[in-house]
Amino acid sequence: HLRSVERLQAVFDGAGVRPVYVVDHPVATQPDGHEPLRAIADSGRAEIGAHLHPWVSPPFDEELTRANSYPGNLPAALEREKLARLTDAIERHLGRRPRACKAGRYGFGPHTAESLA
Repeated sequence: HLRSVERLQAVFDGAGVRPVYVVDHPVATQPDGHEPLRAIADSGRAEIGAHLHPWVSPPFDEELTRANSYPGNLPAALEREKLARLTDAIERHLGRRPRACKAGRYGFGPHTAESLA
């Protein structure tokens, strides 16, 4: 779907909307994901944020369970490391540090604010 993101962006442009695209680790590290978003962000028409999906974000130190699919349920150090690696991947491939982070349902846990800071 990211190969067609420019079509969606045209809708936003027509409405005068500057979206925030939140990306996970696979999007940030694969050219089909990051290249179209970087081009849009580089043109000033969008911002880039982070969306931590633990099951696809290194390090892969947790057991894959339903509870661990929510970042806020991870141990503090693991949540922080996953966020750090996601942030690094976004900076490296999209050329900017994310200033927004989408936690999603149950994604914000007792250590999340500290991890983001």
